[in-house]
Parts: sequence; structure tokens; C-alpha cells
Amino acid sequence: MKNLSFKLFASIALLFVLVNHNTSYGQEMWYRDNTTNIIHNAWTNDPVVQIRDNYLNNSEHAARLELVEHNSLKFDLGGYLDYNGHANFFTIGTINYGTDIPAITIHRSSGRVGIGTTNPPSGFALAVNGKIKSKGVLCSVDGWADFVFEKDYTLRPLSEVEAYIADNGHLPEIPSTQEVMKSGIELPVMDAKLLQKVEELTLYLIEQQKEIAELRKELDALKK
Repeated sequence: MKNLSFKLFASIALLFVLVNHNTSYGQEMWYRDNTTNIIHNAWTNDPVVQIRDNYLNNSEHAARLELVEHNSLKFDLGGYLDYNGHANFFTIGTINYGTDIPAITIHRSSGRVGIGTTNPPSGFALAVNGKIKSKGVLCSVDGWADFVFEKDYTLRPLSEVEAYIADNGHLPEIPSTQEVMKSGIELPVMDAKLLQKVEELTLYLIEQQKEIAELRKELDALKK
């Protein structure tokens, strides 16, 4: 623990040295307040800590910070923060025997976050390449399926549903296997569609129960 604390302190000290190195580029960008030991942005006067690659144009490894421990005569176990100026994304990951293992990637221009992937697709704020375990998920929805119970809702005849299934191989308003395999499913949308089918099924059962009750009355009348 003592060695790890010393290494962490040494890394921070090295960071301060890099930022305050006496180069024309660094002097244009930064100055250090010796009374408070805070590094400031010379343009905005905001307190910051930065590591720069000293290139004006974007480069693949624009900036990198590693926190590593000694292993087999090498410092090759630990974690890292890396900014790729060429691809415009920031990565947080681990270092395992000298190999980078990216864990979280954030795209600079869009703010998209990828977990287990370095290429979160556009149109999504978060992309996870792997399973998710959670104690709860709350989804906002644009509508729900209780319109089935409104008086002006037209329930399909079961014969029509049967014909649709025979022709298409799936329920009406429910995507096919091919569509799901290609595009996936949106959980709130699919939950609403499944609830719609459950509510329709409930109405079918109510109608059938009424028909059964009426048939029983007719049967009892015939028995008399």
C-alpha cells in the first residue's frame, strides 16, 4: 500500500512537471499559481490539469495517463485514461501484462458512451456489448395499450387472426422473427404490444364466457 501511494504521488508529480515544462507551447497555454499550487488555463483562468502531446493536429494518442504497479521487472499491470484525438474518443480501461483492455469509451463530439465496445453506434446514448445485471430499469413510454378497452376499439374476429397467422407466421402488430433478428426490439414498445395482445385475449375470453353462459341457459331450457 505504501509503494502504491508513492507511485500515485509520483504520477501526479510527473503530471505537474509535464504541464509546467518550459516550452513555448506550454507557456502560451498555462501558468501556475505558486501560492496555491493550482495550474490555470491562461485563456480562461480556470484551474485545470492537462496532459498534452504538443501536436497542433489530432493524433491517435493525444494524451494518456497510466496508474500501474510493478510486475516482473515491468510496470504493466493497472489502469489507464487515454484520449484518441484522431478518432475523437476518450477511453478508460485496465492494463493486463502490458495489454490495454478498454472498458468505457466516450465519444467527444456526441457524448455517446460504450461499455465493452469502442464504437458505440450513432443514435444511441449508451451501447453495451454484453449482459446487464440491474435491480431495476425504469423506461419512459409514449403510450400504453389500454386503448384496447375503449368502446370504439375494433377487436379482430378470431377467424381473421387465424388467417393472418397462417399467412404471416406471427400475430398482427407483432414483428416477425426476421425483423427482430435484424433490428432487435425496443423494450417499452414490445411490452406495450404484448400487453395489447393480452388485453385482446382477455376480451376474447370474456366474449366466449358470455357465449358459454348463453349456451348453458339454452341447454337447461331444453332439458326442462
